[in-house]
Amino acid sequence: KAISGIFPAGLYTHTLSERLNAALRSPLVPKNKKFVSLLLMGGKLGARRTVLDNCMLGEDYKILDKDTLSWVKIPNRDDQPDLPFYLELATKADNTRIPDRPGHTKATPEQLAAPQSYFGIARAVIHDIDESPRDELHQAAQLFSGNAPASLEQLADRYADIATSAITAWEQNRATATDAAWLSWLIENKLLSTAANASPKLRTAIDEYRAIESQIATPRVIQGLADLDPGYNFPVLIGGDAARPGKLTPRGFLSLINPDNKVSAFGSGRLEVADMIANSANPLTARVMVNRIWQHLFGRGIVTTADNLGVYGERPSHPELLDHLATNFMAKGWSIKSLIRDIVLSQTFQQSSNTASQSTSLDPLNTLLSQYPVHRMEAESIRDTLLAVSGRLDRTLYGPSIQPRRDEPSDYRKLHQGPLDGDGRRSIYIKVTRHEGSRFLDTFDFPNPNIARGNRDLSNVPPQALALLNDPFVLDQAAVWAAKLIEQETPSAEARIDLMFRTALGRFPNDAERTRFTSLTKELASLHKVEPEKLLASQPVWKDLAHAIFNLKELIYVR
Repeated sequence: KAISGIFPAGLYTHTLSERLNAALRSPLVPKNKKFVSLLLMGGKLGARRTVLDNCMLGEDYKILDKDTLSWVKIPNRDDQPDLPFYLELATKADNTRIPDRPGHTKATPEQLAAPQSYFGIARAVIHDIDESPRDELHQAAQLFSGNAPASLEQLADRYADIATSAITAWEQNRATATDAAWLSWLIENKLLSTAANASPKLRTAIDEYRAIESQIATPRVIQGLADLDPGYNFPVLIGGDAARPGKLTPRGFLSLINPDNKVSAFGSGRLEVADMIANSANPLTARVMVNRIWQHLFGRGIVTTADNLGVYGERPSHPELLDHLATNFMAKGWSIKSLIRDIVLSQTFQQSSNTASQSTSLDPLNTLLSQYPVHRMEAESIRDTLLAVSGRLDRTLYGPSIQPRRDEPSDYRKLHQGPLDGDGRRSIYIKVTRHEGSRFLDTFDFPNPNIARGNRDLSNVPPQALALLNDPFVLDQAAVWAAKLIEQETPSAEARIDLMFRTALGRFPNDAERTRFTSLTKELASLHKVEPEKLLASQPVWKDLAHAIFNLKELIYVR
């Protein structure tokens, strides 16, 4: 087709191309009306959605599948009288439910992969009567203007005059809603041709348009927040139960920090509350941030209860230091990089981890930081370390999340199977879901994504040792490292052992370690029946040796 249709005035995402994405959201729907009717069209997984209480992941949506405008009646949410809702139209890329669970939308893989999607809306009506608005017949008035036709020929001439007038108005870019209605009727009844091959000139123009259209990038959507409506207060939910709303609570910040505690009537008040939180007159935010960064660098914070710097939390071990760092943090524009630079260049951070007998007796928990505290790395750092040591780590920045490796993938629950090594991507790119995360990361105390955790558990339990011994990911990375070592063609086993220590631990082995690992190499060669002259090219031997180094405590502890 040269054109898909001619429609009355409205909002249409495919006016220029079906490859352009969009979302249109209504204001909050008034509770005193029973229905909302929309004059809609759409296709290729364009959808209409009902969003209750700003729940963007709600399943109340319908796929649009009509290329002509028709009325859709949507009842008010009487089942939730206390919760606000709004309506949304969205192209495929802007619908947070797509791709949905298998079977929910019945979308084919080809539809999901295609870049096209569209919707259009001409009217919206709020009403109480249980039927959609009826189409207006303004276009028919032209048939009845003037004297009644005396014959079928005169009637045909009147139709021809109206059609000619509508086509001329459209050509001159002055078509009215009446003209659009006539043109649409003529096309639907095949009285006007929309064939792309109507003329060579038209065909050439369409081919050029398609070539340009194909260069439009696939939509990339980033979720965000915007204040678009008047703010409203919300009831306190008794015991956290949504079915037991209490009295309405005014929007605002903690009154102990901001006694004025007022936000403007328009919008949610989030921006004003954010200004109250990140304010030099509010020392709590800077203290919390500084304490979190200190915790990441030292393994524990100046205040060990990172989620609670209040009355019921632990006292800071160095209160003056905490205030000094918080003051400097704010003075330097809340720069995290500047704060980290100040801390890592300090004498405290650069101390050795070696324990002195006197400090052990005076400060057994090293609360006063007489030496750098030894602590195990976080789960993500352990996984990234194995990838980095093996040479498999992909240092590319940005990109989509990678599904973790799963024991029991479930398409219905959107728990898809990912590659064993995550395509070498850093752990920050491993997709986190509430249902099932990465088993390897969970073993090393990856936090439950359902709750906020300022302090991570840093346990040392048998399943962690078993994971380093038996997990398929660890074994796979040992094999990858072995293959890369063999490619490097070192002159001797001792030289290769030195290289492995330097790569994994950042140091050379001492004499005892070199002797022990050299002996292990010979034992492994005997076990795998490898002749001495073929030792350096043996994948099984060097895989086992790489696996042994992966199991050194020094690899996963910060000293």
